[in-house]
Amino acid sequence: MKQLPLAAAVAVTVQAFTTAQKEFSAHDVTRELRTLVNSGELGIIDLSRVDVDGIPNTYRIDHNTVRGYVRASFGSVPNYERDNSRGYALYRPKTADSSYSATPVATPVATPVATPVPTTYTAQVSAPPFCTEIASKVISYVNNKLADGICPTLKQIQSRLKGYSITCKEIADILPTALYKVAVNSDVFSRSTVSR
Repeated sequence: MKQLPLAAAVAVTVQAFTTAQKEFSAHDVTRELRTLVNSGELGIIDLSRVDVDGIPNTYRIDHNTVRGYVRASFGSVPNYERDNSRGYALYRPKTADSSYSATPVATPVATPVATPVPTTYTAQVSAPPFCTEIASKVISYVNNKLADGICPTLKQIQSRLKGYSITCKEIADILPTALYKVAVNSDVFSRSTVSR
């Protein structure tokens, strides 16, 4: 199970939607995160476990908090625009002949931080802007390498991120499983390769 802070999980999910050129709303991001949590594929390290809708010992993912993180990360998403014509924010790829006008992104509202629960995951990633930045750099680098026909190793990705304190395990956790596969090298984890 991947263990991420909620802000990083939102950033990675937004990146997955934008990489796939899908339109999405904050509701779609919330729904995807809840699906991943309920299936056991994802744990949120800065939320406490509770019983939610009959599912014992899971994470309560608050839509308003997710929406704040989506809005905060939206300014760094290139080639996407925000459409409020349906009464909610819909993010979609920019087109030359858009038949609607995009509304400027509102300043994100600060959201309360839940008390962290003890965990064995030791990520140094905790603040939403850093999470968005690091996830964007990792996914951009991987996409560029894959476009060149190269499956990068986790160590190559880590080396590209000089100046950031991030482990190969944390890099593997950042990559959305819906888009990327990590072929684990059982001898040396850092030599594990990333592909589609």
